[in-house]
Amino acid sequence: MAYNKKFQSRSDKYKPTSNDTTRVPMLNLRRINEFKYDIREALDSKQMDPAVKQTLIASVIAKASRQSIVEAKQYVRESQANGMVTKEVSDSICYLLDRYTKFQSQMV
Repeated sequence: MAYNKKFQSRSDKYKPTSNDTTRVPMLNLRRINEFKYDIREALDSKQMDPAVKQTLIASVIAKASRQSIVEAKQYVRESQANGMVTKEVSDSICYLLDRYTKFQSQMV
């Protein structure tokens, strides 16, 4: 009986080649609640407008979980340059992003 493509195993069908994927640092979504708690603690120590604080947290989480940690850090540094956060808060958020990083494979 000839080997038929229809009967390939699932692992053979979806196995990516090494040329198609890269490893990208992303936010570890299994620890998202811990990350939210820690980032709120970092921002609560400074007097900030609650609306700005929630917007900053949501934007950092969205960028870190969907794009990459690098993009999220860049957004935090831009917020620091705009005067939304201080250097101290910016450094603590970047530290937290490094702490909750997980590398994921993504198609190129």
